[in-house]
Amino acid sequence: MNTVSSLPVPKVLILLIAIALSAWSLLIYQHWQMRTLPMSQMWMPPNTAWQWQISDFVIVYIMWAAMMLPSALPMIQAFSNVCQQRYGSDTPFSYLFSLAYLLVWFVFSIVLTLLQWQLQSMQWLSGMMDNTNI
Repeated sequence: MNTVSSLPVPKVLILLIAIALSAWSLLIYQHWQMRTLPMSQMWMPPNTAWQWQISDFVIVYIMWAAMMLPSALPMIQAFSNVCQQRYGSDTPFSYLFSLAYLLVWFVFSIVLTLLQWQLQSMQWLSGMMDNTNI
């Protein structure tokens, strides 16, 4: 008889799943707002770059994390298993690996956001992301 030994679930995976679930709950809340509240009571993104606040960036980045973390969980699990076998513990390495993954996406998104703002200030992009350079 083959018995499948249950592998312990790394703490980093539990943390990342909790982050992803909380981010998805924020998205579900925003969906509820869009379906039930009048437009005047909903949060709308600011028109210009200078109107954005830190809380706006936090909300947007949480949504990005909710979308990106689930696809990275298998790789984080594999990395955690390798660290468990090699070093006996995955604690610092898996957290660093996960933070580095999120940091790369964060830097990438900042660069593209700055590019988008520049294109909008040059009036090559509209607020609805339409090409206005005709």
